Amino acid sequence: FSEVNNVSTARRQLASIGLVQTAGAICGGYTSTNVDSTEEYDGTNWTSGGSLNTSRRGFAGSGTLTAGIVFGGYTSTKVANTEEYDGTSWTTATSINTARNNGAQASNAPQSTAMLFGGNTGSDSALTEQYDGTSWTEVADMATARDSLGGSGIGTAALAAGGDPSSSNVAIAEEEMQYHQILM
Repeated sequence: FSEVNNVSTARRQLASIGLVQTAGAICGGYTSTNVDSTEEYDGTNWTSGGSLNTSRRGFAGSGTLTAGIVFGGYTSTKVANTEEYDGTSWTTATSINTARNNGAQASNAPQSTAMLFGGNTGSDSALTEQYDGTSWTEVADMATARDSLGGSGIGTAALAAGGDPSSSNVAIAEEEMQYHQILM
């Protein structure tokens, strides 16, 4: 890592979208209140992007700068909100099935394969949901319910690691794999 230009608004518990260093964005988060702002990065500078429809923190993001998606989070309560980004503005999309914050994501691209797992629904959750570009469907849940975990991978091969079940840090890692038959 090397120092680059700073973002305009200092914040935490934000979401990010983008697959490459020269086309990414951060959005939402918490300063002393929840914020709705988006800042886009071009590899050198940060510029203002479209504002989220719902100011929130503790949510997840996936996709590219021109086809991004964010979901879940916390306003003054846990929310199920989903929003899609086209590089200019955020549009409300079908909500996740179960409101939660501090979940993890996988499937950075395309936007239509986003995945959310774990999180806090009022208690630690093992729920896993996958987006198909139109709606969210619950798929195979994690073996260990937890929030504040890390996630990576794609919808057919995701990784969940770490987290905080019952207020204690864990070193648990789980893989989620789906196999699809392609007909030609």
